[in-house]
Amino acid sequence: MCEPSSFKSPLLPLPDSSSTLEQDDISNIIEYVLARSQTKKSEVLDFSAHLIYTTALFVCRLSGLAFYRRLCKLHDRLYMAIKCALLAHIAAYLPQVFLIILHCKPVTGLWPYS
Repeated sequence: MCEPSSFKSPLLPLPDSSSTLEQDDISNIIEYVLARSQTKKSEVLDFSAHLIYTTALFVCRLSGLAFYRRLCKLHDRLYMAIKCALLAHIAAYLPQVFLIILHCKPVTGLWPYS
């Protein structure tokens, strides 16, 4: 496996592992892989994919709950448990979607590249 410290570029030196990485350093490291225009496009696609995945997962969970609701409609305790699970899924889905939509800094910007 290639160690980051062994990578030497004639174009742009990487910071040594003893220093903390600033946002400019992270952008420069990403530029080795993607151009700035591609980075912006990939961020938009990543954002869209997160929303689609989260919503699809929520819909699949609702589908499972609807199936169990149909099976257990005659049993009051199980029916109540399914309603509680539905509320829990909604309570978990909404903050997750709001976190995806309203986050200001990408998670990868918080990773220590050392």
